Amino acid sequence: MSIRRVLGDRPFAEIGDPSVVAVDPRHGGIVVGGDLGSIRWPPPGTAAVDRWPQHRIGVFRAGDPACRHLHLSHWPVNSAGIHPSLPLAAVGTGRCDGSWDFHGELLLVDLESGAVRTALEERREVLAVEWLEDRRLRVMVSPEDRDSDLAFIHAFETLIEREDWSAAGDRTMGIRESAGPRERRVRPPDAERARPFLRDRGAAAGSSWELRRQVWAAETLDDGRVPAALPGTRTRVPAAVR
Repeated sequence: MSIRRVLGDRPFAEIGDPSVVAVDPRHGGIVVGGDLGSIRWPPPGTAAVDRWPQHRIGVFRAGDPACRHLHLSHWPVNSAGIHPSLPLAAVGTGRCDGSWDFHGELLLVDLESGAVRTALEERREVLAVEWLEDRRLRVMVSPEDRDSDLAFIHAFETLIEREDWSAAGDRTMGIRESAGPRERRVRPPDAERARPFLRDRGAAAGSSWELRRQVWAAETLDDGRVPAALPGTRTRVPAAVR
């Protein structure tokens, strides 16, 4: 047996389509949130499947860049920030569930061990995180549900304070800590900002990055070739294949 090609051997392949990037200014480590895409069902349609790890958070080394740790997220990654002095990242995830509720998590990711803790006691969509100093983390969360006035326009901003964030336990931040003043809702960062960053880092490491699209349809031809259809592309099919 001979190996002709290794699929997924390019940098940052583990996280799919990147949405969020945060860089450790001290050690150059990189935290990336991404989306592998939904399962495709025939006839045309997509669906979320509990056992399909669609959303991911990766911790990468700056030089290679090799993946050190990979975490599966239940919801899309909206924001990430690295602690000023600790090897720790705060990651905000979440979205509206399509009906009445905004679910998500505030995750604390240990950049050395890869351990992940869920900070909030209840499920809340976390739109933005920002470290202000060693002890204070600014967090913006969505309303609990769409019954709130202007639920898709406003959010709540609060400062969460801990003496030692490395010792913060699972689900130790109650609902009162996330009930700050009402602010205009901040849109999650556009993935287009993250893609050029990964391209530049990949090129600097000697291996270019490009988005690996999903395969939503495939067909075997009589001569053994297998044409594949990818989302977001338009292809002219030769007459011999029609």
